[in-house]
Amino acid sequence: MSRAIYFDCFSGISGDMAVAALIDIGADTEKIKKGLKSLHFGAAFKMKVKKVSKGGISASKVDFTFKSQLKTKRTLKEIFKIINSGTLSKTAVERASLIFKTLAEAEAAVHRTSINKVHLHEVGSFDSICDIVSVCIGLEDIGITQVYSSPLPFFKGFVKSEHGILPLPAPAAAYMIQGLDIFMTELDFELVTPTGAAIIKALAKPLKDIGSFQIDKIGYGAGTYDLPDRANVLRTFLFSNEIYDTDNVLVCETNLDDESPEIISYAVEKLLNEGALDAFITPVIMKKGRNGSKITFLSKEADFKKLADILFLETSSIGIRYYRTNRIKLKRKKIKVETNFGDIFVKETQLSEKEFKYKPEFEDLKKAAEKNKTSIKKIYNSAMKGVLKWVLMLLILMLLILLQ
Repeated sequence: MSRAIYFDCFSGISGDMAVAALIDIGADTEKIKKGLKSLHFGAAFKMKVKKVSKGGISASKVDFTFKSQLKTKRTLKEIFKIINSGTLSKTAVERASLIFKTLAEAEAAVHRTSINKVHLHEVGSFDSICDIVSVCIGLEDIGITQVYSSPLPFFKGFVKSEHGILPLPAPAAAYMIQGLDIFMTELDFELVTPTGAAIIKALAKPLKDIGSFQIDKIGYGAGTYDLPDRANVLRTFLFSNEIYDTDNVLVCETNLDDESPEIISYAVEKLLNEGALDAFITPVIMKKGRNGSKITFLSKEADFKKLADILFLETSSIGIRYYRTNRIKLKRKKIKVETNFGDIFVKETQLSEKEFKYKPEFEDLKKAAEKNKTSIKKIYNSAMKGVLKWVLMLLILMLLILLQ
């Protein structure tokens, strides 16, 4: 099952609101506590979860209290050390690290220094670390593979900080919401905290990028204060997709009419080797009737610049068109089957709850054929027999479990 979560930030977002919303929608409080207690904080803490009413809406409220607060500011390196000191999963550590890196980049930009030198003040305190780590544990506990967000509210006013009185949005939050969709409000209240902004900036995509999903559950996380014109809650939707995995990618393309086929072929091969999800060549007729080639490649957003640089370096291209698009994908995984010619990896894709199809990996077939000095077809047939044995063994194992 593919699961996604949507943060509806009509009243903004803070770290504790995000934690509470995840708990309200099903995240296990005890798992969150266990993960936090495994970290080397240097201070004892308590986590309290209760139900409150905000604007007539029942919501979960989370509060962290500490016996001591030895430090309120830390470097990114110190925070990474804390995050990695416990028993958090790799995914939770990666998400928490990305959120704190996003915060550090914002603070560094505001103070005009590097992310390694900047000190995180309020967001480096124990409660902010607890908020961010709890969000990451909660996302994994629910099984979230993708986070989406509504536009964020824009607000005004002032807030007290270690640096004195600052305008709202706070400078770090203002830096992070650059490029994000926002809507205007007239409230003199900090609706989006730096921690909340970092969670959205680091993890979330706009809802328009989501594929085909259904709503399973709705939760509410309460903020501390009451707002004059709306319920101070973060509404959260839990989406699921039983059939497909979904994601979104960049489709990137360029036309060439002054490049040799060998170089074009080499460029496509290099794109694939460096992380392109797919790449191919299409013959095209260009202006003035010239024969040309269109190179198209699919890219994750994070890999786009690297792949674009490869295309500019290896070909005569001086421009790349790109656009975002959604994909639905059959659920897939790799299995390893035994054959007379060695182990072969096979791609298993799921058509429905009970239907699967299998395809041996071509590179494995090729290597085995060359090593054994035989045909790829022979290796392929042997691999498919291995798949049949693997499926039968799996069915027998399931039957034995049922009979116990």
